[in-house]
Parts: sequence; structure tokens; C-alpha cells
Amino acid sequence: MKSKLIIISVLAVCICSGGFLTAGMMKDSEPVNADNIESEAVVTSAEIQKDNIKSEEAVTTAEIQKNEDISIKTIDKTYVLDHMLNSIDYFDTADGEFVTNLFETAQETDVIFSVNVSDSNNFAYEKCTSDEISTETFFADGVINDYDNINKIHSASSTGISNSLSMPASARISKNEAGENVYYYRDNKMNLGCTSQCLMSQELTFGCLADESLWEISGEEKYLGYDCIVIDGTAAENYGNKLGMEKFKFLVEKNTGIVMNFEGYDSEGNIAIYSTVKNISIDDEMSFSKSQLEAKFNSDEYAEY
Repeated sequence: MKSKLIIISVLAVCICSGGFLTAGMMKDSEPVNADNIESEAVVTSAEIQKDNIKSEEAVTTAEIQKNEDISIKTIDKTYVLDHMLNSIDYFDTADGEFVTNLFETAQETDVIFSVNVSDSNNFAYEKCTSDEISTETFFADGVINDYDNINKIHSASSTGISNSLSMPASARISKNEAGENVYYYRDNKMNLGCTSQCLMSQELTFGCLADESLWEISGEEKYLGYDCIVIDGTAAENYGNKLGMEKFKFLVEKNTGIVMNFEGYDSEGNIAIYSTVKNISIDDEMSFSKSQLEAKFNSDEYAEY
């Protein structure tokens, strides 16, 4: 059986407004666990489109956002949420490596990634390695190729054009008639499971920052040469119990909303969970090109898969 690395999912699927709300949470948060927080619901971009949010308008907004002068922007909670939930709009390429224990195995996993989401010639690649798994994913031309390097298994699946609509945070977090939180997930156009924890960390953002009374922007600091916003907070009870943390701290890249460092602390102040970028290049040099990755997976090394 093909081994899969699954990100901890802490949001629920529930019945809402007379219809069943299904969780098409893309590769960055599949599947939804059955024992998730019961008071929260998930809505995906398919449901968002029913609210007449036009993709043409979304693209225009994204283009404007990317070209805005950050020096005249107010760095407040709205800014933070907008950037973290829509980080995919604020960079064209990202290349680097991070380590985390936020996946279901709770083991430290090393993730190497190389992503280009700038145009129709985009591609995405990641390699995830722990004591138990070694997997690679390469997405290009509408095809997701997954490689299990331990069991020598290759699988491929096609995906349509992503409906990854740009939306402000105010439209991504709401409540239904029962008073339950409803989170609107964007499609993961990278089609990468592990890397989304860093580059498009929707689930962690919803879980930690949806209740703005529980966190504060405590300053800014440099991390790996990038200007980062520092966020300190207290975990909501259900979410904190789920992940085994009481307090948390984020370092978020100021221009993009990429999670550079996350630490969740237990009741004794020890780091219980973490996601830490070791190196990263944003809109700069890339470790791989699309053609290099195509050649890599067409080589003899992968012929036996």
C-alpha cells in the first residue's frame, strides 16, 4: 500500500444551512479527521463561487496586492490574516526547506520544496523525509505525480484548473445560523501536501488566529534575512487540546504571509509542536527548473517505480 503523509486536520465537516458541507480541502489538509472540533465547519472554493465571487475580480485584486507598497500599509491583524490566508497571491516562486512535527505521525519531517506559481508554465515539487517515509511530489501540466521512494511506487492523477480565488480574511471566516465558525478554504494550486504547511498555511491560520482576541502582533524581527511579523497568542481550548499546546508564536514573512517559524508551547512552556524554515528563497533563485524535474523523474532511477 502506498504510504501517505497526512497533515493533522483540526477543522470539522458539519451540516450547515440545510445542506451537507463537504470538505474538499485540497492536498494541504486531506482528509478531515472524524474527531475534529464539532463547532467548526469547512467551505471550499466551490461553495465560494456560488456566492458570485468572480474570478476575474479576484485576479485583479491579487495583481494589485502584489504591487502594493508595503511601506504605506498598516501592519494590523487584518493585514496579517489577509496575507497568511492568501499567501499564494504574494509570491511567484519559493524555494527552500523546513522541518516540522505537525503531520499526523508527529515525527520530525524534513520538507524540501521548489514552487513556481507565476504563469501557465508553473510547477511545484516537494520531497518529504522522516524516519518512516520518503516521498516526492511533482506537479506540472495538470498532472500530480506522487513517488513513494521506500516502496518504489509511482501514482499519477490529473487535476483541473484551480479555482484559487483571492478573498479577504473577512470573507474567509464567518459564522452560520447556529453560531458555528465557518472557514472558507481556497484551492491549493500548488497541489503539494507538506509544503502548504509553510507556503499556504490555511489550517494553522484558521486554528490559531480566527479568534482575534487570543493573539497579538508583538513586533517585527529578521529571520533568514527576511522581515517578519511576530505573533504571540493563546490557543483556543479545543484547538490547543488537539495539538497539545497552550501558547503559540509565529514568525510570518512580512510581504507574503509565509510561515517562517511556528512554535506551540505546552503547559510547562516547552515546545510541543513546531514548523521551522531552515532556508528559503522567495522570488529569487530556484534549485530546480521544470525541465530539470521532468528529466529527474524520467531517469533510470525512477524507471522501476
